[in-house]
Amino acid sequence: MAPEPRDVSWRNLVIPYRVLPLCRLGVIVAASLLTIFFAIPVTAVQGIAKFEKLKKWFPPAMALQLILPYLNGSRFNISDDTINGTCMCACGEGFNNYGGIYVQRNPRLKVKVVDGSSLAVAVILNSIPKGTTQVLLTGNLTKVAYALAFSWCQRDIQVVTLQQAEYLKLTKSLNGTEGKVVHDRSYAQKIWLVGDGLSKKEQLSAPKGTSFVPFSQFPPKQLRRDCLYHYTPAMKIPKSLENVYSCENWLPRRVMSASRIAGIVHALEGWNEHECGHTMSSIDKVWQATLRHGFQPLVSKEAKID
Repeated sequence: MAPEPRDVSWRNLVIPYRVLPLCRLGVIVAASLLTIFFAIPVTAVQGIAKFEKLKKWFPPAMALQLILPYLNGSRFNISDDTINGTCMCACGEGFNNYGGIYVQRNPRLKVKVVDGSSLAVAVILNSIPKGTTQVLLTGNLTKVAYALAFSWCQRDIQVVTLQQAEYLKLTKSLNGTEGKVVHDRSYAQKIWLVGDGLSKKEQLSAPKGTSFVPFSQFPPKQLRRDCLYHYTPAMKIPKSLENVYSCENWLPRRVMSASRIAGIVHALEGWNEHECGHTMSSIDKVWQATLRHGFQPLVSKEAKID
């Protein structure tokens, strides 16, 4: 389709062919100069930020300390011992062992590392209808998944797995749960706790009216119009918390994921403990503290497919 006459730069049509190579060369030269002009301040800032390393790589840079005395490496090398507060992390078992390896390698940390697993478990436990006697657990087993299975067994709720490997891992990890964790492929359960790795075949095999409750960081792809899809572990933020609108693009406005809320509550309560690695805070204590600070449970949503 030809462009509109007003969209054509008619002056360019009368440029002689012998001038066009010069125009192209001018554009290349201008772009190169702009790139070099932009790279100079960026390189300078990076060099200042890592001045100690810069002195090792380029010894003449030590002369800059005579000109700019404030270029002291201690000002730019912020160590973990100089920071106080709470650090929220989202690490998997295969990545830093849920943050536990980092804490082990840095025993003098003043920052408390919180992965929010206890609050994620509490959110899911309090979103399941009362009177539930059986839940199906499927997907990649994580720290949250093991904690959920243990909590359900303590409440005399049977945990069903679809895969034999998941069943063996749960029974091996959870002592004293004989008969409470079973392997069944009947797909008869109406409440599914799902994580990463939920297959399309499994989701399509669920009965009509099934509630999919994700315990993973990201929600599953919604393939069923006749089922209910819960949000990932999250809560409504208090009205007093201003200038907060969206946390994740799959969550409603003024709703924050449990991992982020856990870090905030941890700092507000002043708890002097890490929640990372295979360590988990008291689920009831974290849940009550979260409610006390004004965070509210989130109502599940109905399945919607564009």
